[in-house]
Amino acid sequence: MRAQNEIEVDDSGWPPDMAVRIQEQEFHLLELLFIRSSWSLRTQSPVPRLDPVPEPGGSSRPQSRSLETWSALWDAAWAGAWAWSYATAHAHGAGVPPDDVFKVLGPPKRWSSVAGTDGLDEEAWLSWAARLQLRHRVDEEPERQVVPALVGAWRRGLDTVFVMPYAGYYAHQPEENTLIVSRATREDPEDYARALDGFADRGE
Repeated sequence: MRAQNEIEVDDSGWPPDMAVRIQEQEFHLLELLFIRSSWSLRTQSPVPRLDPVPEPGGSSRPQSRSLETWSALWDAAWAGAWAWSYATAHAHGAGVPPDDVFKVLGPPKRWSSVAGTDGLDEEAWLSWAARLQLRHRVDEEPERQVVPALVGAWRRGLDTVFVMPYAGYYAHQPEENTLIVSRATREDPEDYARALDGFADRGE
């Protein structure tokens, strides 16, 4: 927990030492979302409606296993994928160099490495992933539009924001240093500020 009077800010209100990682393209997670949508899986893990909704192309659920089995495999992969992302966020937040993080944790497991590529239209999946890439000039990044709220969340321990292709307003704090928001939330300054203001210091 940082004391407010210990933080210097520049003319924009941005503390020179503030570093918050924005994770927009977690491909191992996006691939799983594409599979879940394209295969119409009935998973236990709650997932908000996607925006944009993937076009499945030639993707279809293989008949080699039952719907229930595929859904259970997906749930396990989803939990493992987030566990890897949270672990990397903790490591980066602790100042561990990126190369060392990958040496310790290894790369994230992709769905294709767990269940193969049957039923996955690679072109359709990559086309959907490409649609999710948002390009901003540095001075137009959404974070620059919500500096007071971002600084407040950072003071309370935030160091990583995961941006997911969920529809409408979405903000969830799964761990003490991370926040998950939808793309729509991040792109709307009012909603983004509300999400950041809701970030709680769980170390108090």
